[in-house]
Amino acid sequence: DVHFHNIPRDVKGRKHSKSLGNSPEVIVVMNKYGTDALRFTLVYLAPQGTDVIFSEEMCEIGRNFANKLWNAARFLIMKKEQSEGKTKSAKPDLFDSWIKSRLNSTISEFTNALNSYKINEASKALYDFIWRDYCDWYIEILKIKANEHPESAEKIFGDAIDIFEDAIKLLNPVMPFITEELWQGIKERKENDSITISEMPVLNESLISPDSEKSVSVIQDVITAIRNLKTELKYAGTKGNVEINAADSGDVKLIKDNLHYITKLTK
Repeated sequence: DVHFHNIPRDVKGRKHSKSLGNSPEVIVVMNKYGTDALRFTLVYLAPQGTDVIFSEEMCEIGRNFANKLWNAARFLIMKKEQSEGKTKSAKPDLFDSWIKSRLNSTISEFTNALNSYKINEASKALYDFIWRDYCDWYIEILKIKANEHPESAEKIFGDAIDIFEDAIKLLNPVMPFITEELWQGIKERKENDSITISEMPVLNESLISPDSEKSVSVIQDVITAIRNLKTELKYAGTKGNVEINAADSGDVKLIKDNLHYITKLTK
C-alpha cells in the first residue's frame, strides 16, 4: 500500500514556503516544544484526505499531552514506591472493569483507524483515553481506593501501571522518546529492553463492557453536574446537601453504591 500524507499549510491556507517566510524552522520548533510534541501535533491535526493547517503555537497540544503523560507516570511511580509491601488484593469494583473496558475499546478503535489509514483518529483515540479516562478520572479514583484500602495500595497502583503501560505502548510509534523514557521508569527492565521491541497490547473483547461504560458515564455526569452547580453558585464549602433525581431505579442503586466516590470527587 502507498499512503499519501497531508500537506502542511499555514493558518491562511498557504503551503509552507521559504520564499513566503511562513515555514517554521523544524529544529527550532523541536527545541522549543519537544520532538514528540511536534510529531504528535502533526499526526493529531492530520485528518484523512485534507491538508494540515499548522502553526508553531499548535505544538502546545503535543507539549501539554507530553506533560500529562509525564506527571501521570511520576505520580504512579511515587505511589507504588510509597505503598511497597501493601499487596493484599482489593475487591474489584465498577471502575476497575470500566478502565479495562475503555482500554480495550480504545485498542479496537485505534487498530481499526490505523487499518483504514486514519492516523489522526488513531492518535485522538489514545489522547482521549489517556487524558480523559485515565488521568482525569481513573487516577482520581485510585487516590480514593488507596486511601480506603491502604493494605492493598501497592496492588492498586501496580494494576494501574499495567494499564498505563499498555497505553504508552500504543502511543510509542507517534511519541517514541517520552514513551521509551516512561516505559523504562515504571517497571524494572532487563538490559537492552526497549518499548519499541516489546509486544503491543492485544485486544481482549471479553473485557469490553458497554454496561460498565454506561454506568460510569452516569456517575461522571452526576459529578460534573454537582461541580458545575458549585461553580455557578460560587459555593466554596466542602459540605452541602444535593438532591439527585433519577427516574431509573437502576441509576438510583448505581448512585447509592458509588456515593463515596461522588462525595469525595465533588468536595
